[in-house]
Amino acid sequence: MSNPNQTSDVLIMMYVDTVNIKNYVPQTSENTSNVADCVFLSSNHADPDNPTQNPTDSTARTNFTTDLKGNSQISWVGAVQNMSATNLNNDSVFITGITLKTDNIGIKLRQKQDGSGDTHIDASLKNNHGSDGTETDYTISFRVWNAGSYVGDFTVDPKMKMTS
Repeated sequence: MSNPNQTSDVLIMMYVDTVNIKNYVPQTSENTSNVADCVFLSSNHADPDNPTQNPTDSTARTNFTTDLKGNSQISWVGAVQNMSATNLNNDSVFITGITLKTDNIGIKLRQKQDGSGDTHIDASLKNNHGSDGTETDYTISFRVWNAGSYVGDFTVDPKMKMTS
């Protein structure tokens, strides 16, 4: 029996280690895998490709695939991975852009809005979305602050996959 409260909408949370990522400024092709090691992606759905969604799981860190359903709304939000009382107001992660490298699914990105739209990015699936198993590669661009200071701009390259 399916859960009547379950949504097909997807919230993709990108947790960033705001301390260790400072070691990889500026991001280069040589240190991109190190940047990925400072990022953990999770969603509000149990993604079969990464069922544990465990921050210490290297596959979930570097090869994250989010499952989408036919009528999904999508939101990407950045978060500080190791939140504590000492960095509560001084560390931040903002998603600054989503770039579709391929669009085999039919993702429609929404324009960023003033106010709360500065912290996340939203999208939806077009009516002619891809078939089951179809994948789309994309890039998440994000900005990091640590201890109240700007650290840098970074990118990671996850995937989305259509599921029935």
